[in-house]
Amino acid sequence: MAVGIDFTLTQSDLRRLSKRLEGLISKAKNLSPFFDDSAAYMVNVVQNRIYRTKRGPDGQKWPKLSQTTIDIKGSSGILYQTGELGRSVHVDSQDRSGFIIVADAPYAGYMQNGVKKTGGFIKNKVVPARPFMGISERNIKVISKMLKDHMAGKTGSSMVTGAGGFE
Repeated sequence: MAVGIDFTLTQSDLRRLSKRLEGLISKAKNLSPFFDDSAAYMVNVVQNRIYRTKRGPDGQKWPKLSQTTIDIKGSSGILYQTGELGRSVHVDSQDRSGFIIVADAPYAGYMQNGVKKTGGFIKNKVVPARPFMGISERNIKVISKMLKDHMAGKTGSSMVTGAGGFE
């Protein structure tokens, strides 16, 4: 025996639904606050990788420095000597369709991608990649929550200020 369900939608219900849909459409048309927050979050994430965790977006720990590199630098700090790399990470552009984050230290690409063979005064050295740019699964979850909060009308995000959102 099938059980039926009756459902009544009143004009008052339709007005409330229409108002809610208009609000969602308006928020979806203006994603700039969401992109501002998520771009700031990602800059902090990348800087945190460089300064603290020493791991790539995939969670893998970066290879240790070779003794030659330690001797040249005078320290064993991975991707850190003067702080220039971390300070060079910034939002390059942001608009209503998204954002671009860059690290524009002169050697950023070498650190991100590695070098197969060096030249200069230390020839034929291999520099392993130590990826610091990129988005992790955790970052996707945090940014998804930020979008959900934006669409719900919550302004700003505690994730940007470091309330547990960094890796």
